[in-house]
Amino acid sequence: MSGHEEPGYVDRFVGACLRVLGGVLALYVAVYLVQSILWPLILIVGGGALGWLIVVVIRTLRERW
Repeated sequence: MSGHEEPGYVDRFVGACLRVLGGVLALYVAVYLVQSILWPLILIVGGGALGWLIVVVIRTLRERW
């Protein structure tokens, strides 16, 4: 015998519950972190997009004339 026995149904159930709990906690922390940086992130990305749009418009207008 190898001394290793298969885990029972209760052990599997408890293991699955602990994995689900760990996943829920990880998701909670991820959502909390995203919420804490959401507005600065929107401002940075929006400002970058606006700057890029201005550069594209200026280049397009210069090439036309």
